[in-house]
Amino acid sequence: MSRKNAQFLRGGWKDVPEAERWWVEALGCVVEEQRRVNVEGHVGTVVEGNGPLGLLRKGMDGAKSV
Repeated sequence: MSRKNAQFLRGGWKDVPEAERWWVEALGCVVEEQRRVNVEGHVGTVVEGNGPLGLLRKGMDGAKSV
């Protein structure tokens, strides 16, 4: 990876004007769908946080009460 690309990924993308951020639209649906599955569980289930991150959150909250 070039230094320029590494700098971009570390936060340089914030310097790109919002109107020129092509990746938001290009990746928006794919990334949002994966985020939803990770947090809420598979599509079509009741939103109870039964995805991997939701289960982790429940486990961490349960550990606090021990």
